[in-house]
Amino acid sequence: MRPIGFLGLCGHLRCLRCRSRKPSCFPRVAQPAPPLAATPAPPSSGPQGGVCRLALPSPLKPSFPPLTGSPPHSNTASLLQAGDRGFPSASAATATAADDDDQVQPRPRPAAAMQFMLLFSRQGKLRLQKWYVPLSDKEKKKITRELVQTVLARKPKMCSFLEWRDLKIVYKRYASLYFCCAIEDQDNELITLEIIHRYVELLDKYFGSVCELDIIFNFEKAYFILDEFLLGGEVQETSKKNVLKAIEQADLLQEEAETPRSVLEEIGLT
Repeated sequence: MRPIGFLGLCGHLRCLRCRSRKPSCFPRVAQPAPPLAATPAPPSSGPQGGVCRLALPSPLKPSFPPLTGSPPHSNTASLLQAGDRGFPSASAATATAADDDDQVQPRPRPAAAMQFMLLFSRQGKLRLQKWYVPLSDKEKKKITRELVQTVLARKPKMCSFLEWRDLKIVYKRYASLYFCCAIEDQDNELITLEIIHRYVELLDKYFGSVCELDIIFNFEKAYFILDEFLLGGEVQETSKKNVLKAIEQADLLQEEAETPRSVLEEIGLT
């Protein structure tokens, strides 16, 4: 016998041609009743002690827990949830970033940052002064007077380092001149002594057996050498050869500027 229908997933008989459940499609076949599921019923007080209640099957509905906020697999959910183990929360991350910004790494300090340098004679006459900190003229004169009196009052065998105000004074005597430098409390005194000695070597190399009179009559050269050697109170050039070469080039330019030229040479005709 050729089949005329099939049993669908819902449990009802359907026609092979129109796939419907019309009774006209099945003239000789009665429509089957829907399947019944037997569910046990609580015992009753009947004489048989219990009955079996029949009930239609209810469609299965998946039970999910109530969702709060964004679901973990939605497009708006964050990959790193705040408070997860191993990851800081948003507030903690913001506080950490602020702390990192406040803790700025300090710039490394130089070995010796000079505040000022003074050259004076045994009679207390100031021969050269170089200031690397902004001070008024009145304050400069007061500092010079106090330091000259303090250094000249010390005995020859006393230490070349002394504490003055919140600074450290490093001085050294060469013949009739005192070279006096002021550095901060945490700077190195021995390096400051080396700086003084290197400056004296540069003066001696340039003038040839330098003396106090050379600095008195050629004080601008002494300032030129000091500016080539120190910049802002810090050593910028440790090579004596490079410093002296720069001074010689400056001397050549000065000589060319001071040499008298004719009118034709000035207009470039000769």
